Amino acid sequence: MNIGNQLPGVLQRSNDESSRFKYLRISSKEISNGGTPSNFTVNFGNDGSLDRCMYIKPIACICPNVANNISVALSNNTFLITCTGTGLTYTSPDGFYSVSDLLGNLVIYINSVMGAGYCTGTIVNNHVVLTVTGSDILGISAVNNPMAYALGYTGSGFGASITAPSLPALSGATVLYIHSSTVGNNATYLNTSNNNVNGINGVFTMPMTGGFGTIESTLFDESQKLILGCSGMAVRQLNFTLRVNGGRLYSELTVNQEFILVLKIYMM
Repeated sequence: MNIGNQLPGVLQRSNDESSRFKYLRISSKEISNGGTPSNFTVNFGNDGSLDRCMYIKPIACICPNVANNISVALSNNTFLITCTGTGLTYTSPDGFYSVSDLLGNLVIYINSVMGAGYCTGTIVNNHVVLTVTGSDILGISAVNNPMAYALGYTGSGFGASITAPSLPALSGATVLYIHSSTVGNNATYLNTSNNNVNGINGVFTMPMTGGFGTIESTLFDESQKLILGCSGMAVRQLNFTLRVNGGRLYSELTVNQEFILVLKIYMM
């Protein structure tokens, strides 16, 4: 029995669902020669149906969250401190650190220079505290001291014990930006921390909420859609660049890890 204008056996929920479409599964494991997991090109061969693409919707995305929260790229890997006039600079290897791990490494470094047991580090009410015994005085400046700032030392302090006035800020990656110079040539992203040059083409974004080491996944909502124009365009070969907070290239991704993006391609 037909109801209204519906055809027998066909329920047309929207014009989108009555259009021609195809799903594309993008994987960083399928990169072309010369690509990297954070900047790669995929080729879909001679599929002529992909030559008249009207718009693209992201359906789902899976990505390992392995972005560092301390690194050279983030410019927050050094901690400056004076110990009774002796200036020390601790440089941390790139990595993702908890507050306690980073504080512990800093204390080990100070004691290796100033002597065993010279300094202790504690966390009191979630605030970092550095303490020395005896009459020595510590000095921490928040100016040009990026790791100190990340640990909560947002103001300068002096004394035998210095409590960070602010809570630590070691969040790591909280968003993944998925760019494509192939299909996003009319979209412009923010200045990037790599070269401070505008012009990185933007397409889709993915929230990174699980923290370091988790496999992040999302189902995109209907609001993220890339319209390519009435005449359509060829999408047989697509380039993707992955960036995280501040537009930094997601260089921590390796060939042993996999980024997956599922797209729905609507065709004329």
